Amino acid sequence: MNTTTAAIQGFTPSPNTRGSLDIVWSCVSTLFLCSWVQLCLNVPKPGASRTSLFYTKICLTFLCVLAPELTGQAAASQFLMACKTKKQFQALGYEKGPKRWTLTHSFYAEMGGFLVQPADGSRAFPVDGQQLHYLVSKGYVEYPQVNQNDIKDKNKSDGLLGMSQSLRHCGSWQVSFPDRFRVLHKTQSVADREKVSTLELSTAAFIFMSLWISAVWFKKPADVQTAHTLSPSINVTEILEGAGRSPDAFYSRTPLDFIREQEWDFSITWAHGIALLEKMRLVHRDKTKPIDHFGNTSVMPLPQWTYAVGAVVTMGYYGIITVAWNHTFPTTTERWFWRVSSVYCVFCVPLFWAILQFSFALYPWLVARWSVPNGSTDTNHRIIEGQKNGNEIHHTSEVRLSPSWNDDSASSTQDLNDLESVTRTRNLAHMDPQKANAIGNVSSRAGSRTKESLARVLHKCAEAFRNNSRGHDPALRAPLKAIAPLYLFGSLYCLARLYTWVEDFAELRALEKSAYQTVDWSWVWPHI
Repeated sequence: MNTTTAAIQGFTPSPNTRGSLDIVWSCVSTLFLCSWVQLCLNVPKPGASRTSLFYTKICLTFLCVLAPELTGQAAASQFLMACKTKKQFQALGYEKGPKRWTLTHSFYAEMGGFLVQPADGSRAFPVDGQQLHYLVSKGYVEYPQVNQNDIKDKNKSDGLLGMSQSLRHCGSWQVSFPDRFRVLHKTQSVADREKVSTLELSTAAFIFMSLWISAVWFKKPADVQTAHTLSPSINVTEILEGAGRSPDAFYSRTPLDFIREQEWDFSITWAHGIALLEKMRLVHRDKTKPIDHFGNTSVMPLPQWTYAVGAVVTMGYYGIITVAWNHTFPTTTERWFWRVSSVYCVFCVPLFWAILQFSFALYPWLVARWSVPNGSTDTNHRIIEGQKNGNEIHHTSEVRLSPSWNDDSASSTQDLNDLESVTRTRNLAHMDPQKANAIGNVSSRAGSRTKESLARVLHKCAEAFRNNSRGHDPALRAPLKAIAPLYLFGSLYCLARLYTWVEDFAELRALEKSAYQTVDWSWVWPHI
């Protein structure tokens, strides 16, 4: 009788190799899951559907993956504002006991967790921590009877869960490819023996930023979908009149905007960019006023020292990416594009800071220090006054033009027109009187109309570009000297980031063989 013996094999270790799809899956899943878990969105508008909430979170998740440094900036600003609000409420006596105001309360307020329902029955609007503190301190509303446990009940995620998820994904991801990142492992020998793909380096940099975001948002509730309604004892009109404000005064979000911190350099330029994205239909915001919820694109005021902290964190993020400086790319051109893109992204942080400081701090100081009132020097003043009085001017060498440093000044344009009129009159003075008068009248009328029309069009375009906010909020008027270079360098920054992400996947077509080997971590860490 014929018998067949089946091949039998005992305990078999896992293969020490992996494929391209293994690299892509481990990195992409880590990027997406970390972003999804760590995002703590604001309280949505009342009655928002699950579909719209899911769509919003998907969009912001992809934004967080593409530019985690922006999410880190927003998270840091919210954390500092929450700390400030906590101190203010505790100064009112809400420091201990059942009415203790915590950091979670502050985050909940900044998320739009408190709605004010006016006594006249008009539309309810959210208040942030600063505005709520003002209303409570003035006695307009009672201290909200919301304890920390109530907020946690509204919370769909837990801060510890977000942190642990980031750490878990970091750990599971890091043992799935060689030399996961040199900053953490301090094992240069692994880096010398086995290569790492740029996609894995980008994931390592993202985990670095993800841990920072999870740390500052540790006490922030996630996916809260309901708000607590407050009923003031008086009408909003009386609150405004009590603060010396007109009930008809302009506001961009709610009637209590005057209580908020004043706009500053970053918030003005940030609002300008968001408004531009809104006009491009890439961002949608409710146009009704007052608003009924806080959007997820707002930022809070930041002290100057936090720019240094943010720069260090952001440059650390890009510093991990630049580890691939001597990486073996498929072509030399790709390597140089990678080097230029990564270095440019590193230095964009101090570059943007320098532009903001020059436009909003140094330039106004120079204007106040060196400009002359009315945009003219004494010599210009004498020339213009001489023309107005009918006096003839012969010495052109004494003419000097020193318009105001402020490019928005209307007096500078007027002085230029007056000085051109003086020069034209001086040239016509040596001609035949009748011919000079004819030429002067015709050219003056034609030239004046052309220049006035051109100046009017240019001024209108420039003004529309300076202030593209909804309703043209005067507090959000940005100087051209700030937004023009920011958009230029910002566009180059987007191209550089786009190239690094495209190259992360394009590099897989010609990756070194050692990159597909799995590290034996027992050789690196003997205690494993």
